[in-house]
Amino acid sequence: MYWATRISTIGFQMAVPPLLGWWADGFWGVAPWLVIVGAILGFLGGMLSLRSLVAELDRQRFSEGRRE
Repeated sequence: MYWATRISTIGFQMAVPPLLGWWADGFWGVAPWLVIVGAILGFLGGMLSLRSLVAELDRQRFSEGRRE
């Protein structure tokens, strides 16, 4: 359950910023700039979280002696 939560959190991190950008574009009328900024920020945040998740998994595998 822990890993499912971590992975779904990464999905939300990638999806929410563009959605907020889409809403803000409609509110302020500056389309498509805030969607683009949100997509870039969401992608970067998701990739950083994914990198952290992989590093954590690698540390666990290394500490268990299952280094492949």
